[in-house]
Amino acid sequence: MLETNARSAKSNGQTSNPSDINLFLPLDVPLRGMRWVSFIMKRGLLITNLLLGFLFAAFAVLQVNDTNPDIYHRPSVIDAWSWVIFYAFTAVLFWVAAFRLVSSSWLSLGMVFCVYQLVTTAPGLYDNLFNQGNFDITGSSMAPKRSHVELSREFLGALIALVGLSFMMWQSRERS
Repeated sequence: MLETNARSAKSNGQTSNPSDINLFLPLDVPLRGMRWVSFIMKRGLLITNLLLGFLFAAFAVLQVNDTNPDIYHRPSVIDAWSWVIFYAFTAVLFWVAAFRLVSSSWLSLGMVFCVYQLVTTAPGLYDNLFNQGNFDITGSSMAPKRSHVELSREFLGALIALVGLSFMMWQSRERS
């Protein structure tokens, strides 16, 4: 079938570059049309990366509230600012990924932080799911007896970031 597509391309005056040939296309589809698919895919990734960058920037801004003593009992400023920096770092990586390849070492650094946070916050999520009765993630107060709510939120934030960084890793492999 590859050979038939290549012959069809030559007869249409097109080059038979093997990377331009898709084995799943019918023979009457011009291979030149694949450029549009590539163009649409690139624009889709550009828009997706920019939007995810803004989403993680919003997460960073919202994380600043974790230092508010009116809401959180003895808030950890170091913990809150490490999350602000991490979400801002992830936002910047998405904005860079919109226009060029992101180094796998930067992605790996972000993934290591995600895995670390998943491991350290998993007990709070477990408590929230199984030991506290009803699952609660929207509690308005972070009293010491309700720390499982904040740990559940942090677990889900790290999980979202890990999925996002994995998506970026996939993009880097597809582009290279």
